[in-house]
Amino acid sequence: MISYTVGLLFSFNLYFAPFALALLSFAVHFSLYKLNLTRPPGNFFFIMLASMAICTPFHLESIPEKVGYVAIGTILTCALGLIYSLLTLKETHETEIKFPQKKYTPTL
Repeated sequence: MISYTVGLLFSFNLYFAPFALALLSFAVHFSLYKLNLTRPPGNFFFIMLASMAICTPFHLESIPEKVGYVAIGTILTCALGLIYSLLTLKETHETEIKFPQKKYTPTL
């Protein structure tokens, strides 16, 4: 949502938007690299959200509404994923693993 918000905030000017997108791209790429999250899609999703937001018409009063729509969509997607994973959950018949107890030996 931060990417979308940054894209919306900088969609007011045709000349500032590419610089904002470049800084956001660098920050996202650097952050994901430091967190070792370099698998695909990686930073593509965040950059896509920001570039989609930059292409929308700028109305300052509608920014909270648009960010709210993205937040509601994110929450609903996570809820649907949770419901799906609970419905497809399979019961396993594995026995519990018992670890050997360490003996306490006092040392003087």
